[in-house]
Amino acid sequence: MTQTVLKPGEQARFSATGTHTPVSVNITDEMAWREGRYIFYRARLADVVHEVERYRPRRISSQHLRWPMKA
Repeated sequence: MTQTVLKPGEQARFSATGTHTPVSVNITDEMAWREGRYIFYRARLADVVHEVERYRPRRISSQHLRWPMKA
């Protein structure tokens, strides 16, 4: 098993074969969930809803969304 030491501001990305590569990340974005915020860039709305539903006891419907969406 190969060991990789991560530096501050890095996380490991794993492939299907189990290999991992350190990548630089924005710590503020990656830790936003601890403050109840989720940050997505260039993501489809369906993918965002799917990800958020993982952490909610109920499904999200369009009635829960505020339109128009503000950036």
